[in-house]
Amino acid sequence: MSVTKHSHRAWILVDPVQDYEESLEILGVYGSDRAARYAARAYIRNQPGRDLEAREMRGKDVLRVWVWRWSTRRWSLCDEKTCYHNHAEVEVWQPAAG
Repeated sequence: MSVTKHSHRAWILVDPVQDYEESLEILGVYGSDRAARYAARAYIRNQPGRDLEAREMRGKDVLRVWVWRWSTRRWSLCDEKTCYHNHAEVEVWQPAAG
C-alpha cells in the first residue's frame, strides 16, 4: 500500500532476528510510540536478554526505528552505527510538495 496524506501512522513492536535460526516476530501493533513502549515492558520482563524494536510506520514505509538493547537497558533511536538490520528499508518519510 502506498503512502498518502491520509495514511495512518502505526508503531509495530518487533522481536528482531537475533540468531541465525530465528525469524522476525511481530509482537503487536499500536497507535502511539508510548503505547508500544509500554507494551514492551511486559515482554522485557518475560523474555530477559532479548532486544526489541518499535518501528514507526506510515503505510508500508518505515519512518523511524527505536531499539531496546538489553545490554544497555534503554531505548535508543536506530541508525547505521547502532543497528544490525538492513538500512535500505529505513527511509524518512517526506510529505509531497503542494
